[in-house]
Amino acid sequence: AYARALRLEGEATTHVRWVAGLDATFSDTSTDLGDVSAQLLTARAGLSYAWAGDLATLRAGLDMRAGAWRVVGDPAPGVVGQTAWLPFLSTAATARVSFPMTDAIGVDLGAQVGLPLTDTFVTLDGARALGLDGFWALVDLGVQVRFGS
Repeated sequence: AYARALRLEGEATTHVRWVAGLDATFSDTSTDLGDVSAQLLTARAGLSYAWAGDLATLRAGLDMRAGAWRVVGDPAPGVVGQTAWLPFLSTAATARVSFPMTDAIGVDLGAQVGLPLTDTFVTLDGARALGLDGFWALVDLGVQVRFGS
């Protein structure tokens, strides 16, 4: 699986930061019945508390994610494939560390642990075949670009 994300952050107070963003996660897998492609498309919003030091800024917070999970089946011969769009809602605890390289550019490393609040799954012949349930984790590395003063 791989992901793409865009995150915007701002300061609500000296220590409290808000975050909003768009995330897309893509995965493919093969089964006896054919290939399955899944995309998770979400919007996120959250708050974090920041501790700024001379060398790095640490942040810890909570996010909410809402969006859709798209599952597409590319069936094997003799099997009927379908596309499903399912709602997705999740909460996540976040931790980030940012290292400024210049006044405007930095390196940002983050981790998230979340739990879906929706029961998102697809069935095959009435049995649960594939789903998004249980805890999930994500580690990301990015470039931070700061605007303004």
